[in-house]
Amino acid sequence: MLHWSLLSFAMAVAAFAVAGAFGVIVFSFAGLVAIIELELVDYIEHYGLVRDRDADGKLLPVRYEHSWDYAGWLTNALLINLQRHSDHHAHGGRAYGALNNHAEAPQLPISYAGMLVIALIPPLYRAMIHPRLRATALS
Repeated sequence: MLHWSLLSFAMAVAAFAVAGAFGVIVFSFAGLVAIIELELVDYIEHYGLVRDRDADGKLLPVRYEHSWDYAGWLTNALLINLQRHSDHHAHGGRAYGALNNHAEAPQLPISYAGMLVIALIPPLYRAMIHPRLRATALS
């Protein structure tokens, strides 16, 4: 943690050296956007999906059903298969370019890019996802 904090501080110093206070503001804004985007992606990848527990109260192993996927070829090509998230969880060591689609994984109605925007409007997001959650629970 200290290493990455020092690296961030060094980058802020470099931004200041190049562009002064404006450089630090732009660097900070870019960092904020990156954090928000990362958290939104994590939100849409896992929203509403719950892992059960065994008799001892331990969480069951992660399966394909525990994260949302999107099978669109264009955005998967652009994002190096990031939208094949369930395979990433089930096979953590597999390279992103080799991730596969799985029929067992719940499917998002549109790509990550679209879902990121819709996730900023919670009532709309819930209206799109909750019917899919109910369908997943019934199957």
